[in-house]
Amino acid sequence: MGHLRTRKKRKNRRQMLLMLMLLGRETFRVDTDRRLWSKGKSNRWFLDVVLNMPDDEFVDNFRLDRATFHYVCNALRPCLQRQDTVMRPGLTIEKIVAVSLWKLSGNSGLRETGHQFGIGRSTVCELLQEFCDAVIDVLFPKHIKWPGQQRLQEIVNGFEEKSDFPQVGELIDGSHVPINIPKKELCRDYYNRLGFYSIVLQAVVDHLYCFLDIFVGYPGSVHDARVYKNSPIGIKAERNRCYTQIHGDTRLIGGIDVPVVILGDSAYPLSPSIMKPFINPTQEQKSYNYHLSSARMGVENVFGRCKGRWRILLKRNDSALPNAIKQTVCCCVLHNICEQRHVPFEEAWFNNPRQDNHPIANEAVLPQAANIRQALTDFCNDL
Repeated sequence: MGHLRTRKKRKNRRQMLLMLMLLGRETFRVDTDRRLWSKGKSNRWFLDVVLNMPDDEFVDNFRLDRATFHYVCNALRPCLQRQDTVMRPGLTIEKIVAVSLWKLSGNSGLRETGHQFGIGRSTVCELLQEFCDAVIDVLFPKHIKWPGQQRLQEIVNGFEEKSDFPQVGELIDGSHVPINIPKKELCRDYYNRLGFYSIVLQAVVDHLYCFLDIFVGYPGSVHDARVYKNSPIGIKAERNRCYTQIHGDTRLIGGIDVPVVILGDSAYPLSPSIMKPFINPTQEQKSYNYHLSSARMGVENVFGRCKGRWRILLKRNDSALPNAIKQTVCCCVLHNICEQRHVPFEEAWFNNPRQDNHPIANEAVLPQAANIRQALTDFCNDL
């Protein structure tokens, strides 16, 4: 019995202390406004303006038409869709894609983009990186891929119709993408011959202004020939596993079996896989150079159209270097989607890339490469 009375006294004491604590809290509480867990922002511009934009204005602002916009949203929905919580509803996939496209197409600041869409700066940065990762994981394999045999023959026919140059499978060139000043010990490597810090985008393209292969990230000071030799396509060529072995068909021109070749400028090494112009050409060789240059205009058009659409590639990208590389790759994928789905391109967007005239590549010319180029020279003179 004594034990039970002791437990009851302890219980009564605890209840009394609890009541005193609650009474003291009510007596001495000072009324203050609680801080909001997030700042209030307006979502009206996205809901009232963006979703109701006329089609031509939508393309001008987001570079995709509505059908292509919804295609991208549906493709990325499993990766990017946010879940609703008890605290707030999640961002819709349409808003996530719109924020990312807005940033890539104009390179506006994080603060301005956040104000525009009613979200925070850190959220803009987070959404952009998640979007780029999703595009690379999901859409890259579908829209940037090396052509098969049938597709390659269509490309060869397309180039010959445009420029009268036979056996052209692809064009290759490099372009600079401006970046923020890298770490001090790396500054010199990324400072290019044009006078700014950049990374190199090496692209292999077809006759329809689409990327077939890209290699991004080498410092801006690196010569195009070195970038090529260290890229996957260059490594395959060095191992003699490129073109004639992969794509097969050759064409007899002037008694020489001419394989399908890539056209490059004077910065690239002459090889059985890559044809380049003559330096200080003779009168006979000028015709070859003319037709090669006519065909190679396509790669400059690809860079001009891609950077015209996605203007983040034109201005200095203040993102960290790995993120700048991802954003560049993402823009190339989106460019292909636009070209393949025939999204309108305004000529006012077109950007004429600045030429970086690298020193001419010095290399020992293989007899097979010289014979192929001479056969193509004779072909061009007979036109």
